[in-house]
Amino acid sequence: MQTDMPNQQLTDPDAVQWRDQLLASTQILSAGDVADLIAYVTSRPPHVSLPDITVVPTGQP
Repeated sequence: MQTDMPNQQLTDPDAVQWRDQLLASTQILSAGDVADLIAYVTSRPPHVSLPDITVVPTGQP
């Protein structure tokens, strides 16, 4: 999910380069993407059980 955290945690130049390449090649999930999922899940009828949900970008390497 898109946050400021990746910019604050990495100091190793190789790790920064790897992160930048990954971010350039992957469409990062937004807060709105996750909010849409939560709205969908919470709107299911009571007889529907969703015990586990995994959210990843479709282009995740």
